[in-house]
Amino acid sequence: MNQKWKQLREKISLVRIYDPHQKKALGNLTRFFAWMIVLTLVARAASNASVPQVQTAFPGPGTIAQEVDVQGTLDAAEEYIVECPAGLTVVSLLCKEGEKVTAGQSIVQLDSDEIALTLEREKAELHKLQVQKSQLQDTQEPDGSAVSSAQQQLNWAYEDQEKARQTLENLQKAETPDEQAIAQAQQEYESAVRAAQSAENVRNSALAAYEEQKLQNEKSAAANQADAAVLQVDIREKQETIEALSSLQEAGGTISAPRAGTLLSWELTEGSVSGAQACTIADAEQGYEMNFSLSGDSAQKVQLGAQVQVTQDSQTETAVITALTTVSDDGSVDVTVRLAGQQWSQGTASGKLLLSQTEHDLCVPAQAVHSDNRGTFVYVLEERETVLGIQNVLMRVPVEVVETGRVLTAVSSAMLETTSQAVVSSTKPLSEGASVRVVES
Repeated sequence: MNQKWKQLREKISLVRIYDPHQKKALGNLTRFFAWMIVLTLVARAASNASVPQVQTAFPGPGTIAQEVDVQGTLDAAEEYIVECPAGLTVVSLLCKEGEKVTAGQSIVQLDSDEIALTLEREKAELHKLQVQKSQLQDTQEPDGSAVSSAQQQLNWAYEDQEKARQTLENLQKAETPDEQAIAQAQQEYESAVRAAQSAENVRNSALAAYEEQKLQNEKSAAANQADAAVLQVDIREKQETIEALSSLQEAGGTISAPRAGTLLSWELTEGSVSGAQACTIADAEQGYEMNFSLSGDSAQKVQLGAQVQVTQDSQTETAVITALTTVSDDGSVDVTVRLAGQQWSQGTASGKLLLSQTEHDLCVPAQAVHSDNRGTFVYVLEERETVLGIQNVLMRVPVEVVETGRVLTAVSSAMLETTSQAVVSSTKPLSEGASVRVVES
């Protein structure tokens, strides 16, 4: 303002006026124009202060992502049970539930003296089982001496019978048969036949007894083999127990974590007697799984392989859906996401599920789209000449919403162009035809 006033004074000073009345009139005119300039500047400043300040964006191609926020639980993809010899006193637990452990880290201390005594007892019981198995595996053949003796007696009886027959035949073939001698020989032959028959019966009885004994032995042997097989299982278990106790004794009575992960739960308590299991560890090498449920439209749209951005505390990882259940009667579906990282912990987690991602030719920021009883529209800027100069005036452009996202909205409109400046935000309520001032975001 001071600069313009100075220029005006310089121009006036070039004109030399000698008439006092004209000089006075010229002074009044000069003061009038000066006040006009001041009032114009004040009016323009007041106008700029009262008009809404807006931020704009140019419409253009964009991608609409349909996302949904989810809440779920994180669990280890694989859990490992740490075994422990039973019957030992737990001296102390060296880790807490929920604590991360490394492979080889000591997690529990057992009573060393009990380990030594238990080891000796297990070795003695193993030796006993091995002896029992050896005895069961010894096969016994039935005693065949009675059969051999009876067969020998039968052979001799057959020889005596044959001799008596030949004697009788010789006497019967003599030129002068001796009836008395023949009658005697006949009696001796018949007696030999009866003796041979008796010996054969004895042999048959001995043979039957032998076969029966052999069958019984075979049955006993089969039962013994079955018992020996059971004992072999017991022996193998004893050997595994002895091996575990020996390793535990060498480690000074401490059990170590077999792999890295999170100690989920203890099966032991300090001062109590140990059971067959020590604890459960979430296997960190196998990663974690996030499980959550969806309902409504999300349950209908979700697909295998969809991306989920999982967040727990300050940790974030983008993973994909690896398992889906069928939609239940209530319209919900259970979702499983496999996480590859090892930085997670058991507990709750949040996520953003990407349901779809579509490319569109014309998109505007979601805040730029408005609706009223006349329809859906976007405010764009139009330069117009006013009494205060060229100003930006709002023009209402009707649009049809194609798809709405969190950040962008896809629209179609014959009047909206990529060179249009669409109003995204304003410091005051807007209306069609209103003047606005554009500010940078």
